[in-house]
Amino acid sequence: MSGGYVFDTEAIIAFLYNEPGHEAVADLLDEVFTGDADGFLTETNATEVFSLVARFEGVDDMINSGSPRLQPCLLPITQRYRKKSTKFGLR
Repeated sequence: MSGGYVFDTEAIIAFLYNEPGHEAVADLLDEVFTGDADGFLTETNATEVFSLVARFEGVDDMINSGSPRLQPCLLPITQRYRKKSTKFGLR
């Protein structure tokens, strides 16, 4: 078991939006979700992730179509990660 991983905002955003490097982040998250490693996300970075996702996707079901991250479509988070991502405070 490794000592654990501290995830940065950009790593989580890359994972959520299938950006370059998302595969490496997914591998690390797999280790966390299987209990092979601990995963950490600071409150500051969690706040930044929530803020960026709200900006990219809009709030109150109003999608922000001007978002640079909405190209040509977003890949949904799989049910597997959706359930387990609550460990990081992500839903």
